[in-house]
Amino acid sequence: SMESPADGSLPAGAIQWYTRSGVRYLFLPSGMDAANLHVHFTGADSFTVGDRLVGNDAVTDVFVPGETVTITNGANSYKVCVLQSQNAASVYIKTQSGNIEKISESKRNHEAGSVLIVDENGQVAPDAAIKLTAEASGPAELLGFGSGNPITEENYTQGTFTSYQGKALAVLRAGCETGEVKLTVKAEGFEAAEITLPIQ
Repeated sequence: SMESPADGSLPAGAIQWYTRSGVRYLFLPSGMDAANLHVHFTGADSFTVGDRLVGNDAVTDVFVPGETVTITNGANSYKVCVLQSQNAASVYIKTQSGNIEKISESKRNHEAGSVLIVDENGQVAPDAAIKLTAEASGPAELLGFGSGNPITEENYTQGTFTSYQGKALAVLRAGCETGEVKLTVKAEGFEAAEITLPIQ
């Protein structure tokens, strides 16, 4: 449970939904109790799911893994597809700001993104040292990929690096073309993690 900042923004570390083709996707780690989600949102004091009213900063069970729910606020309604990994270690990609708005604003913008290794309980594995490979496709290049390890002989420009304390960092740079760029991170024994970013 996290408290919302006074300025109305989402708390640090909050899991935000990802929007694609009009559907919002909420990806939950395996260790998270979906029946007791502490929800935070901006722009409204409450929303409804069916006949249930959910207030801001409330604990709710309306988001059921494997189902798509429709949330309504006044005249606005949104479909939210809830997915949760099941007792499996995972690799997650997260931008520094928590969203892709800055990258979407201009093709000249770039932003760092964290690669997190999460164990089967949904916790970042602080001792995970796993060889990761990052690839970018589309109208952008992988500018650098590495970790915060202060002692390493690995090269930040090669696209392959060993995670440090369960984390790694990827930086993309767009050129003059528009379109979609896909960042993919792979590790042996894990499903590949992907994030798609629009370049405008």
